[in-house]
Amino acid sequence: MLILTKPLIKPSNLLHSQLSSLTYKSQLILLYKQFYRLRNLVGNHYHTQKYATILRRQFQRQDFNQRRRIVLGISTNLSQDQLIQRLETTLDFVFNSTVKRTSYNEEVRYYNDIKRLSPDTIEKKVLRTLLEMDDKKPDQIKHDFAYEWVRILSEPEEPQLKQTNSKKLKKAANTFKGFPINYLGFKQQEVSIMRLNENLGLCL
Repeated sequence: MLILTKPLIKPSNLLHSQLSSLTYKSQLILLYKQFYRLRNLVGNHYHTQKYATILRRQFQRQDFNQRRRIVLGISTNLSQDQLIQRLETTLDFVFNSTVKRTSYNEEVRYYNDIKRLSPDTIEKKVLRTLLEMDDKKPDQIKHDFAYEWVRILSEPEEPQLKQTNSKKLKKAANTFKGFPINYLGFKQQEVSIMRLNENLGLCL
């Protein structure tokens, strides 16, 4: 089980009553704004820009149910209420990645003491890894919102591709033919993140 470093703060508690009175589209807009407000707290200038780019891409283009179905093979879709609940939990997760300890068991006299006694939280480490890995992904993967690249890597045998009726999948197979070996690493990372999402009820 993942143990989150205290203090554990839930900003979604302040939003819950407001979200319940909105339509699904309005809920997404409100949550997007809350995520966006955290951009300057996630790290340095590079992390801020990368975070804003990923946030925009996921809210505008990503179908999370399709991602679950292709990456994890889960056929049951999440309802709109379940997706909103996951986004609220994810907001708490991202917020807590910015939290630093305010009390220490030892005397703090220098900045290095603060760094030593206040290590990065697990949330911070996870978020930083996501930001840095996204920078290494080729655009061919980042902008494949149908996740055809995952399907191709999961079903690499040509006979299986020949039997499919999906022209789109066949076209994608030709596109990813001879893919670099590091694509397998990106696929494993995607599977790991989606499993983390399932275990903690997140939408990372």
